[in-house]
Amino acid sequence: MRNSQLSTKKLKPSRRNLLKKLQNEKREAAEKALSEMKIKKVDLETLNKDIEDKEGEISDLKKKLEAEEDNQRISRHNCTKKEDDIADLEKQVKKLQNTISDVNAQNEDTGAVLNDTKDDTEKKLDQQVCLGEMSSVDSFKKVVKQFGGN
Repeated sequence: MRNSQLSTKKLKPSRRNLLKKLQNEKREAAEKALSEMKIKKVDLETLNKDIEDKEGEISDLKKKLEAEEDNQRISRHNCTKKEDDIADLEKQVKKLQNTISDVNAQNEDTGAVLNDTKDDTEKKLDQQVCLGEMSSVDSFKKVVKQFGGN
């Protein structure tokens, strides 16, 4: 029996060693898992921080885009308004050009009438002078009266 006792005693310390070894391995595995979890937690925190930063950038870019769109709308409105103003000015210029053309035509007509009247008056004067009906002073007075003088 001694052999069996010896073998049992030998087994017990070996079992104890195995248990300690197993506990050490479990502890090391748990520490390793905890360490990996801490690393992953840090990685997740970094990712969350990066996401928050990117969300802030996106928000800023959206605000900038909205401001640019507002400025474009205002510019388009101002451009349309200026185009309307230009169209109005072009209409006014066309009216003024037509008025100038009308006045020039009237001036030509008036000039022709004046030339005709002048020619008629000169003919009458020449006739009167040739006929000797009037003296030069009387002729002058008559001409002055014809043109509205006193």
